[in-house]
Amino acid sequence: MNAFASFLRQQLDQSLPGLHAQRKMEPHSADGGANPRRQPPSTAITSGVMVLVFPHKSRDYEIVLTVRSEDIEQGGQICLPGGRSEENESPEETALRETWEEIGVSSDLINILGKLTPLYVNTSNSIIHPLVGYTPQKPSFKRDPVEVQEVFTTPLAKLISDHHLENTRWNLKGRSYHVPHWTIHSDVPLWGATAMILSEFLELYRLYKSEE
Repeated sequence: MNAFASFLRQQLDQSLPGLHAQRKMEPHSADGGANPRRQPPSTAITSGVMVLVFPHKSRDYEIVLTVRSEDIEQGGQICLPGGRSEENESPEETALRETWEEIGVSSDLINILGKLTPLYVNTSNSIIHPLVGYTPQKPSFKRDPVEVQEVFTTPLAKLISDHHLENTRWNLKGRSYHVPHWTIHSDVPLWGATAMILSEFLELYRLYKSEE
């Protein structure tokens, strides 16, 4: 197995950076008010998403991201492949199924390395379980146009560069927030739950690079 994949498998089986790392990319109220609760209620909807990693030709690594179609939930936003779990479906099964349905990457090609820390999203009452998957080379994509407007990849080195990180003030549902986000796409910012999930993943990537 690739060295980075082996490292991730080991780290994902240990104590994770967790909420501390996630909160680095969390929007914060500009008026000083408290952020929404993070403890999921019993009614929370289970979701599974895939952080799909593959080697880049320059010895770096890339991940797969999508831009959601405009007429569905989270339309026009950058997301990881994934969605809500069906009845009696595990988050891993959900992430693999949705990755196949949304971007055409078969589960046969993906080596599941482990799970990141679950993230509860108050606005959608959803608890997101991020799976980390690895492919030995860049997969071919076949997007579902109903759900996915665009499939693209980005190097992890780009995400840890301060050049692509901004923190600006946005109006969200009638309230003002300071919103950290990445400018890795020409038209769409990478922010919110996806950014929070990737913030934890990038802590592992930084640790790997420091030990190389």
